This record gives sequence, structure tokens and C-alpha cells, in this order.
Amino acid sequence: MLKLFSVNGHSMWPNLNHGDYVLTLKLPKITVKVNDIVVVNHSEYRVIVKRVKCIDAKGTMLLAGDNIQSTSSQAIGWVSKHALLGRVILHIPKPLL
Repeated sequence: MLKLFSVNGHSMWPNLNHGDYVLTLKLPKITVKVNDIVVVNHSEYRVIVKRVKCIDAKGTMLLAGDNIQSTSSQAIGWVSKHALLGRVILHIPKPLL
């Protein structure tokens, strides 16, 4: 399934900017690996776009923003693979007006 999400905030700068869009793919057996950018439904932060830093044997992911000022991986915590809304497959920059 394909889904479009809006990037909100600056946690993924300089790779993704506030107002950009990302197109995600989610399939029942989708493969996510370290360094992929994903969209997850986090219990505290809601829908967030982050980079996968580590994956344990159960598929639980440790996520981080690309911006050094982003919320830390420790604050985000480990995120269940069941919270995955999709892996980013396309970045659509915000239109310049």
C-alpha cells in the first residue's frame, strides 16, 4: 500500500525539510533495514518520520532524526515493527512559491 505523508518540523533536516512530502510503501512482509527512512505511529510523538539506526532480532527499531537537534533516540525509545506505517520510497520537496 502506498501512502503520502507531510514532513512536519526540522528533525530530518538537511535531508527532508518542513513541508516536504514522503511517499511510503507498506506491505505485509516489507523489509526495513538500517539507514532506511520510515514513518511510524509512535505512542508519545504520534506520526513521525525518522531514520532507522538499529533493528533487534524481533524487528524492533531504534530511530533517530538526521538533525543533531532532533529528539534523541533514547527519548524516542525502541519502536515495535507493528507501529510501522511505511518505508519511505520517494521524497517530494516542498514546492517553491
